[in-house]
Amino acid sequence: YLLGRMYDIIIINIWIDPFSFDRATYIIPVDGRLNLPWVGQIVLEGLTIQQAESRLAQAYAPFIKSPQITVSLVSPRSLRVTVSGQVQRPGSYSLTPREAGVVPGTVTVGGNPNDWPTVVAAIQAAGGLQQQANLRAVELRRLRLDGSIQSTTVDLWALLQGQHSPQDISLRDGDTIIVPVATNLDPSEAQQIAIANFSPDSIAVNIAGEVKDPGEVEIKPNSSLNQAILAAGGFDDPRASSGSANLIRLNADGTVVNRVIQVY
Repeated sequence: YLLGRMYDIIIINIWIDPFSFDRATYIIPVDGRLNLPWVGQIVLEGLTIQQAESRLAQAYAPFIKSPQITVSLVSPRSLRVTVSGQVQRPGSYSLTPREAGVVPGTVTVGGNPNDWPTVVAAIQAAGGLQQQANLRAVELRRLRLDGSIQSTTVDLWALLQGQHSPQDISLRDGDTIIVPVATNLDPSEAQQIAIANFSPDSIAVNIAGEVKDPGEVEIKPNSSLNQAILAAGGFDDPRASSGSANLIRLNADGTVVNRVIQVY
């Protein structure tokens, strides 16, 4: 998963005395280790800017009296994540931190979770949810350092209900998000999910028969049958039987629903 990864670039200022300082630019490699003058190898992976400055100050304390060190993040790397299951466009996505607040890679130790892409951001990048998505059991898979896989269940339905729990987890490079199929989906829940910000902005439906512009049309989620017919130009009078229309829906399990809907 390292292909195409961008690396964090930082600038380190070390004040040697009140009148001179050393300034250098470093690229943090994949293992988060830097080789610095005097102190040798320093690990910065997973630290915030402030934590990195503190670690460097401790390392340089034997060589510089009361070392004053500043760290600036010039270019944060993007995270490569995979999104699969009930999303519009499954695949691999590169997500960039919203703010330059972390050095580098993770936010598990003191980092601000608002800086890094979350599960919802990954779903949004994948085009949003499909209609049969199970928000209560979204799976986040993460590769541990020992090679094992950590699996976490993310309840985005609880997030949608305004519960104050850390459900929208911040991502790390290489994470995989899997959105499963909902076996039973309450219509009222489906309507609430359709207007959430992790649902697609529009859905495609096919309008056939006696309308003025038959074919595929794009409509907003939760649109009514009448709105879909209007998007196709409305009924093609006088041939159309405007009192009802057939709604044909293919379910995720392969079954087909055919309903006759009254149109007003």
